[in-house]
Amino acid sequence: ERQERSEGRFFATEISQMPQRIGGVTRMIEDGDLDGKAVALSWQNQADRVYAEGVRPILEAAGVNIVVEIEVGETSEDQVANDADWDIASERAKSEGTEVLLHLSGITGPLDAMGRAEERDITLAFTNGQAADGTTVVSQSTSPDYVRENSFAVTTYKPSAEVGLADPGVIQCLDEYEAWGGAMDELEMDNDDFVNGIVNWCRIFRLTVAILEAAGPELTPE
Repeated sequence: ERQERSEGRFFATEISQMPQRIGGVTRMIEDGDLDGKAVALSWQNQADRVYAEGVRPILEAAGVNIVVEIEVGETSEDQVANDADWDIASERAKSEGTEVLLHLSGITGPLDAMGRAEERDITLAFTNGQAADGTTVVSQSTSPDYVRENSFAVTTYKPSAEVGLADPGVIQCLDEYEAWGGAMDELEMDNDDFVNGIVNWCRIFRLTVAILEAAGPELTPE
């Protein structure tokens, strides 16, 4: 709504949630990952239902066989209840003959449930950015081997801290920070999370500078 009433444009350094999922699903279709497969479409809660509404037309247009749609339910502080919800969802998917479970929310719930059941007949497919994060934690019921062998993801690219620091724009940003009197020795450059934060802020700053320079001295919505 804000974008519709704005006279200017919106810029970002990160893709928003809906295009991320649409892009991931579109690429799965293009790569043939869903060809001839019985697909279950799932999401976590009512708020995430909008993602299903966004990708369903794309799947249907491509002739993908959606055998069941599953809304798992709200995540609570009761982990036992959360696990039970996901166990029910995984059993439902299995009962419908699902071959690929395309999940549009966080990756931990379905991975844990399928890992607990040692389910090998269903492949898990993800679009969530968690899948690109090497620090994503799954419970002890899900082995790294299970994740590698029984799941895949098409999602946003998250460069490592090392790659981020090699970006020319980030290098320039840090050089400018130091030139302005910033204390480089106080930055936790051995902490990947901290470095990723620096990389993100430098990209935001570089984008802002580029927009302002392109706009010129007389700033208008146009």
